[in-house]
Amino acid sequence: MEQNGDRITSPSRLSSLKEAIEEVVRIQRYHIDEKNLEFVLDISPKVEVTSSRESIENILIQLIENSRSHAFDGIKHPTIKIVATQSQSNFIVEYCDNGCGIPEELEEHLFLPFSNYSKSMSTW
Repeated sequence: MEQNGDRITSPSRLSSLKEAIEEVVRIQRYHIDEKNLEFVLDISPKVEVTSSRESIENILIQLIENSRSHAFDGIKHPTIKIVATQSQSNFIVEYCDNGCGIPEELEEHLFLPFSNYSKSMSTW
């Protein structure tokens, strides 16, 4: 473990992105089955990252939770798709769901610090 400011993180190491994503899906499985979600994974086992595996897993968990909580009301076949590719020096993870999306009038606030939107809230 390493301390980074106020946070304690695991040291960066080479790890398989496919294994990290599959682990998150395995952990989240009871939520997935509960909402009848389908996962489509297209991740080469060759994609390796030098990063804290926990950080990658936490990002994916947050994305899945956001989809589950906000996207799938009224969707008959909810699906989350994760695709990972790698170039010589970078990797790209594409995450998408077939949910309802963010209302257009709220998109401008999406990446503002400390912004949060919930269906139960009428404003930001």
